[in-house]
Amino acid sequence: NSKRIFEFLSHYYKNVIQKVRIKDLMDYLGTPNYTVQKFEEKILKRAFYELNFNIDSILAFKYNLIWEDDGNYTGGKKGFNTVVFKIYDKRKPKKYEEFKTDNWKSRIEL
Repeated sequence: NSKRIFEFLSHYYKNVIQKVRIKDLMDYLGTPNYTVQKFEEKILKRAFYELNFNIDSILAFKYNLIWEDDGNYTGGKKGFNTVVFKIYDKRKPKKYEEFKTDNWKSRIEL
Protein backbone atom coordinates (compact mmCIF):
# COMPACT_ATOMS: atom_id res chain seq x y z
CA ASN A 1 0.00 0.00 0.00
CA SER A 2 2.98 2.35 0.30
CA LYS A 3 3.22 2.36 -3.49
CA ARG A 4 -0.45 3.27 -3.75
CA ILE A 5 0.01 6.08 -1.19
CA PHE A 6 2.92 7.30 -3.34
CA GLU A 7 0.69 7.18 -6.46
CA PHE A 8 -2.01 9.14 -4.66
CA LEU A 9 0.40 11.79 -3.36
CA SER A 10 2.18 12.11 -6.70
CA HIS A 11 -1.07 13.40 -8.22
CA TYR A 12 -1.16 16.25 -5.69
CA TYR A 13 2.44 17.09 -4.81
CA LYS A 14 2.22 20.51 -6.49
CA ASN A 15 -0.62 21.40 -4.11
CA VAL A 16 1.66 20.72 -1.11
CA ILE A 17 -1.37 20.31 1.20
CA GLN A 18 -3.94 17.68 0.27
CA LYS A 19 -7.01 16.64 2.24
CA VAL A 20 -8.85 13.38 1.66
CA ARG A 21 -11.60 11.57 3.52
CA ILE A 22 -10.26 8.46 5.20
CA LYS A 23 -13.09 6.40 3.71
CA ASP A 24 -12.26 7.68 0.20
CA LEU A 25 -8.57 6.90 0.70
CA MET A 26 -9.41 3.37 1.88
CA ASP A 27 -11.52 2.92 -1.27
CA TYR A 28 -8.71 4.24 -3.48
CA LEU A 29 -6.16 1.94 -1.83
CA GLY A 30 -8.54 -1.04 -1.84
CA THR A 31 -8.00 -1.73 1.86
CA PRO A 32 -10.53 -3.37 4.17
CA ASN A 33 -12.86 -1.02 5.99
CA TYR A 34 -10.46 -0.46 8.89
CA THR A 35 -11.10 1.63 11.97
CA VAL A 36 -9.22 4.92 11.81
CA GLN A 37 -6.68 3.66 14.35
CA LYS A 38 -6.03 0.44 12.43
CA PHE A 39 -5.83 2.34 9.12
CA GLU A 40 -3.26 4.68 10.61
CA GLU A 41 -1.22 1.80 12.05
CA LYS A 42 -1.33 -0.53 9.04
CA ILE A 43 -1.29 1.99 6.19
CA LEU A 44 -0.31 5.55 7.05
CA LYS A 45 2.54 4.87 9.49
CA ARG A 46 4.04 2.16 7.31
CA ALA A 47 3.89 4.37 4.22
CA PHE A 48 5.35 7.26 6.21
CA TYR A 49 8.46 5.29 7.14
CA GLU A 50 8.79 3.48 3.81
CA LEU A 51 8.53 6.59 1.62
CA ASN A 52 10.18 9.21 3.79
CA PHE A 53 13.31 7.23 4.55
CA ASN A 54 13.70 5.54 1.16
CA ILE A 55 16.49 7.33 -0.72
CA ASP A 56 14.90 6.35 -4.05
CA SER A 57 11.53 7.92 -3.25
CA ILE A 58 11.06 11.36 -4.83
CA LEU A 59 8.32 12.36 -2.37
CA ALA A 60 8.15 12.64 1.40
CA PHE A 61 5.10 13.50 3.45
CA LYS A 62 3.77 14.35 6.86
CA TYR A 63 0.16 13.81 7.82
CA ASN A 64 -2.40 14.69 10.41
CA LEU A 65 -5.90 13.40 11.13
CA ILE A 66 -8.78 15.81 11.58
CA TRP A 67 -12.56 15.93 11.86
CA GLU A 68 -14.08 17.79 8.95
CA ASP A 69 -17.81 18.39 9.08
CA ASP A 70 -19.60 17.36 5.90
CA GLY A 71 -23.00 18.54 7.08
CA ASN A 72 -24.20 15.02 7.89
CA TYR A 73 -23.13 14.92 11.54
CA THR A 74 -25.93 13.44 13.65
CA GLY A 75 -24.43 13.56 17.12
CA GLY A 76 -22.25 11.31 19.20
CA LYS A 77 -18.50 11.37 19.52
CA LYS A 78 -16.67 13.03 16.66
CA GLY A 79 -13.73 11.01 15.46
CA PHE A 80 -11.21 11.62 12.75
CA ASN A 81 -12.61 11.35 9.24
CA THR A 82 -10.02 13.15 7.11
CA VAL A 83 -6.30 12.86 6.46
CA VAL A 84 -4.36 16.04 5.72
CA PHE A 85 -1.09 15.39 3.92
CA LYS A 86 1.78 17.83 3.51
CA ILE A 87 3.82 16.67 0.54
CA TYR A 88 7.51 17.43 0.00
CA ASP A 89 9.36 17.03 -3.29
CA LYS A 90 12.74 15.46 -2.50
CA ARG A 91 14.09 16.54 -5.90
CA LYS A 92 14.05 20.16 -4.73
CA PRO A 93 16.61 20.53 -1.91
CA LYS A 94 15.00 23.63 -0.41
CA LYS A 95 11.57 21.95 -0.28
CA TYR A 96 12.99 18.74 1.15
CA GLU A 97 14.93 20.66 3.80
CA GLU A 98 11.53 22.01 4.86
CA PHE A 99 10.49 18.42 5.62
CA LYS A 100 13.13 18.29 8.32
CA THR A 101 12.79 21.81 9.69
CA ASP A 102 9.25 23.14 9.32
CA ASN A 103 6.87 23.19 12.24
CA TRP A 104 3.90 21.57 10.49
CA LYS A 105 2.15 19.46 13.10
CA SER A 106 2.36 15.82 12.12
CA ARG A 107 1.07 12.64 13.77
CA ILE A 108 4.63 11.27 13.71
CA GLU A 109 7.48 13.37 15.05
CA LEU A 110 10.77 13.07 13.24
